[in-house]
Amino acid sequence: MDNRKLEKKVKEIILKNKGERIREIDIARKLRISRTPVREILNRLEDAGIIERKKKGGTYVKKINIREINEMYEIREYLEGLAARKTAEKVTEEIINKLKEIEKKYREAVKNKDLSSMIEKDAEFHLTIAEESGNKMLYKLMDNLHLLTKIFRISFKFPHYFERYRENPFSHKKIIEAIKSRNPDKAEKTIRKHIKFGREILIKIYIEGR
Repeated sequence: MDNRKLEKKVKEIILKNKGERIREIDIARKLRISRTPVREILNRLEDAGIIERKKKGGTYVKKINIREINEMYEIREYLEGLAARKTAEKVTEEIINKLKEIEKKYREAVKNKDLSSMIEKDAEFHLTIAEESGNKMLYKLMDNLHLLTKIFRISFKFPHYFERYRENPFSHKKIIEAIKSRNPDKAEKTIRKHIKFGREILIKIYIEGR
């Protein structure tokens, strides 16, 4: 298993952790590997602000506050704008079909009120755009930001959550259309509006759920 796939597996385990202590030995046993590569990945995730080591001992997923959500989405707006711009410059029919398939599964998850699948497909959509941009550093930065977003969003169980996300006028479908047009300015502008709207909705849901 290469490093990227291994890190993805570790992140998946952490997401399912539900606030419990993260133990590298448990992760290593689940993946049937030594503790060393797990420790290295956990150290990187700590540096990225995704997990934290408590003073009294133990490693846990970091709890994100409203200020950090604002900062995270502000960074996402710029990075994803760049990703959409670069992808629009080199877009192919294969890329468009890939995005359409993910968008279809995302809409199905929203329709079925499947929060876990919705969050997973949303991240996959955005990270696919990052990957297709061809900028590996951009992808890596966005991957960590989307993990933080997942951690924050996965806690929501409110009945109006899905209705709110269906309201976004700058939908995935519009992002696909903008990228397909091969117009970098339009692609960047559309996805940045999408991220900005998503941040506003998420903050409203956060405030209402307190």
